[in-house]
Amino acid sequence: MKNLQEDFKNELKSKDKLTVAGYAELYKKHAKIAVEAELNNGASETQAEAMGNYYTAAVLTNCVPNENTLVRVLALIEDNKE
Repeated sequence: MKNLQEDFKNELKSKDKLTVAGYAELYKKHAKIAVEAELNNGASETQAEAMGNYYTAAVLTNCVPNENTLVRVLALIEDNKE
């Protein structure tokens, strides 16, 4: 999972300036990859979803420039799940 987190971090850092929607799209892309990796490692669907999102959120939290933007990104991600 460490490699997947590094890939996500590198992609976030390679972008000059992302919008809230841009962060959300990258999050969804990398969360999906992380969930698939967890499933391939034998996790149940529920466990894979939880851990994949946890790993991806941890990277996002460290790379988003400020807390206000982070809150908006996470709200957009949640809104799109419903």
